[in-house]
Amino acid sequence: MNFRVLAGMPSSETEMVVAARFEELAGADLVSSRLTSTDLINAAGEYSDLDVVLVHRELGPAPVFDTIRDLSHRHPQLAILLVSPSMDPDTFTAAMEAGARGVVPADSGATELETRVAKAAEWSRTLRRHLESASLELPASGVRGRIVTLSGAKGGVGTTTCTVHLAMAAARRDRLVCLVDLDLQAGDLPSYLNLQHRRSITDLVDAADDISPGMLAETLYVDPRGPHVLLAPSTASAARTSPPGPPAAS
Repeated sequence: MNFRVLAGMPSSETEMVVAARFEELAGADLVSSRLTSTDLINAAGEYSDLDVVLVHRELGPAPVFDTIRDLSHRHPQLAILLVSPSMDPDTFTAAMEAGARGVVPADSGATELETRVAKAAEWSRTLRRHLESASLELPASGVRGRIVTLSGAKGGVGTTTCTVHLAMAAARRDRLVCLVDLDLQAGDLPSYLNLQHRRSITDLVDAADDISPGMLAETLYVDPRGPHVLLAPSTASAARTSPPGPPAAS
């Protein structure tokens, strides 16, 4: 099944351009496009098997980053890509903070567009599979899971290594696993899992009273091997803004 994409374009001309590019793609289908932010948000709820939403930087009438934020909150399983004529750092940062999965140059060729869409769609489908699995496995008793905590007496004794192997083993048995690094001063899960992710547990702490599904989906890294991962902050200075916790991973 091809990846399914919805687009929000600011004019009929840009709509025709993106439609022509998708005609060249073998692995992705443009299911529909909309010319306003309101119509785009409404359309995102009409397709149950949608993978990616393209949002043009000039789409209105609502500010584009508000539109991305609204879409990510309503549909956390969707991968949102900003289509932008400029690729400056401020645009990229604002898009990421609003909930986008990436920024695509407006003049992208078919090959680059297909690569960006494919990566975003794979993330979307992985997250959707885990969310569906979690809903099916939720027992009638209301018990939502177990917490297993591993804590080392000091650094270098293998706590993180053991925790990662346990999480991977549980994921291979089709268990839904969230691996949380609570070593807020020196968490090193990225080096063990060979991953890069801009979010950490501090993003949830900053909004502890108003955590939305979209925010949670953005903060968790979904490892292709199964586990979800919630990282410790990347710097000690960021950790100092968080409540203290033991040097442990769970």
